[in-house]
Amino acid sequence: MVERLEALRPRSVTDSEKITINLGHVDLGHVDLLVRDGFYSNRTDFIRTAIRNQIERHADAARQSVVRRSLDLGLIPAP
Repeated sequence: MVERLEALRPRSVTDSEKITINLGHVDLGHVDLLVRDGFYSNRTDFIRTAIRNQIERHADAARQSVVRRSLDLGLIPAP
């Protein structure tokens, strides 16, 4: 049902959402050094890559959470 609702919802131009984070000067300095040395094209590229890496790192835990949340409790009437 959620898939059908998302299919009906109009897509935005970028299909992404803007967030704000606070980083300390030291962390931001490290990010800027990596960008300056050409490892990433900009700060946003670094942050997106870091988030994707963390999501991939914890993929099993996320999958297990989805399984736990979809567990039906109680009696389900026969069709």
